[in-house]
Amino acid sequence: MNFDKALSLYRSDKTLQILLAETFPLLVSFFHLAFKIKPEELNRVLLMFLFSLCTVANIVVGRNISKPLLLSYYPEALQYMYLTSAVVVSLSSFVFMRIIDYFRRDRMLIFTFSLFGICILLSRAGLYYSHNPLVYPILYAFFEVVGTTTTIQFWTFANDVFDSRQAKRLFGFIGIGGVLAAIIFGFGGGYLAKVLGVENLLFVCFII
Repeated sequence: MNFDKALSLYRSDKTLQILLAETFPLLVSFFHLAFKIKPEELNRVLLMFLFSLCTVANIVVGRNISKPLLLSYYPEALQYMYLTSAVVVSLSSFVFMRIIDYFRRDRMLIFTFSLFGICILLSRAGLYYSHNPLVYPILYAFFEVVGTTTTIQFWTFANDVFDSRQAKRLFGFIGIGGVLAAIIFGFGGGYLAKVLGVENLLFVCFII
């Protein structure tokens, strides 16, 4: 495929264009040779890569918040929270999978991420104004639900965006975003907690 045709296909893609047209020829060659990403797929793949990165980053940071806070107030509670979280996550996943097909995927994404964002801000306010120790196990269970729900939504949405043939070629690259997020925020979570404070990491979750 020559660059003129590739550029035309790139410009015809109606999704958000991440790459500038001036840098297109070199970059499209790199992505095509290294990851077998076609020019007309590039915008969607890069957006899903960022989506993957943000989804996993949110999960990792959320667990970096909820687990230390829980253990600081309930050192022996973690074994019981594993069972409690499993029940809560199973119930929420069951309900979510029952209703997900009744709504458009994009609207469902907007709704759930908005809801989770509001809950995160309310959680930070609860930690600041309330000294009720029940906040910490609730926060732990909440982030387990967030992690499961956002993961289901991400891959369900990815299956809608790409067909089965594209999925075989592209999901590996898209998944790299999640791996990258796990490495960056897994190793950098401790540093962020020292700089910002564990409770203030909730703002990082909200931004992500």
